[in-house]
Amino acid sequence: MSNGSARFDPEKVVVIKSFTPDDSLIQVQVKDFGSGKKFLDIRKFYNDRNTGKLLPSRQGFALDHERFQLIKEIFVENEIEILEALES
Repeated sequence: MSNGSARFDPEKVVVIKSFTPDDSLIQVQVKDFGSGKKFLDIRKFYNDRNTGKLLPSRQGFALDHERFQLIKEIFVENEIEILEALES
């Protein structure tokens, strides 16, 4: 990790604290939803008021290998334009 980037371990959950007003979390993980096919699941989680447990919300999406590659290509090919748009 000398270049400052973290390696993604599909066996572990990568949790990223989001900047939402409700102080929720976004989790990124590789999951099998019972079909035997693996997906990259990016989902917003919230703390249940009754139990205090961290639970998944409906806000999120799952990418299969093909769609992940497509999104990755879009990011790589348009990185400068995306970053400029986010900074303005």
